[in-house]
Amino acid sequence: MHPQQRYATNVPMAKLPPNIARLYHQQNLKFSPETHPAFTNANLMNRPFKVGSGAFNTVYAVQLKKPDGGVLDGVFKPLSITENGWVAAATGIPRNDPQIAMRNIATLSYAKKLDVDVIPDTHVAALEVGPGAQIEGPKLGLVMEKALGMEAGKAPIEMLERRDVCAEVTKLQLLDHLTGQGDRHSGNYFIDVIKPSDEVKVMGIDNDQCFGHRLTNPNEIQFINNRTNYGFRGTSLPPVVDFEMAIKISSLTPSDIQVMLGDKLSEAEVRAAVARLEGVKKHIVQLEAQGRVIDPKDWDHFDVRQLLTAENSYIGRERERALAKQAQALDPQRPNAGW
Repeated sequence: MHPQQRYATNVPMAKLPPNIARLYHQQNLKFSPETHPAFTNANLMNRPFKVGSGAFNTVYAVQLKKPDGGVLDGVFKPLSITENGWVAAATGIPRNDPQIAMRNIATLSYAKKLDVDVIPDTHVAALEVGPGAQIEGPKLGLVMEKALGMEAGKAPIEMLERRDVCAEVTKLQLLDHLTGQGDRHSGNYFIDVIKPSDEVKVMGIDNDQCFGHRLTNPNEIQFINNRTNYGFRGTSLPPVVDFEMAIKISSLTPSDIQVMLGDKLSEAEVRAAVARLEGVKKHIVQLEAQGRVIDPKDWDHFDVRQLLTAENSYIGRERERALAKQAQALDPQRPNAGW
């Protein structure tokens, strides 16, 4: 038994096959409509195949038949019962009961509440992954829509200076401050310019290390090269926001946070989320007083871009890296500082 049991015992676990119900108990995962397995082996159109293996997770490409008959090209990430990430430890996420599924689902819920499309659709699934899958049985994990486009860290400067890219990336950044996502590096969010519409889509993946109860200040996701902050991957709060995001965030209340997150996170984690919300709202008030709440169409203005640095914005960080790469390409002898 885990020290903090979270799964509900009064829900119809009996409706699940015993081997899958056992996985919920192993993960200490609350069984609810949001965590019911949306996909099983019956939905598989092809055998999953491994596409990557990071420090803590293995990821599989999957093609799944959706209930409406459509096809989902996505990724499947089996859940781990431990979380060894630096940010998780620093922010109070329990190593042996990390509730990774709930943190990802809570992040998507927050994005939907703000009406920002920067987090992939995320569902719990129970799938067999080979080889030897029939012997091992299904694994409980997360199925997410595949992030298209390119990693932000590989985006060219021309892309990063588009007003719509600046707007969408800043939406993701603000969401990360609200969720306490301290692991948003340049390789775990993607920027896609969709052709022929020229529409931009930004997608933040790997939303495992967020909502830690110790992180109550939204600025604390920032990387600072010292003993206590060196493992964070984010930046300080942005020096400018557009009025659409300002209105959405400022209209949120502590009650909204409780309703949205209360069935997914611990009480301490919900309290920390409320504190981060109040911190971001206070920051927006300060920006309003400084005349730094802008029209969304003004993201490509020169004076706005000048405010965005590697220390205070994801866009500034990626732009600095892109400019360094550009300079390196023009002058191979130039040091490649900044990337």
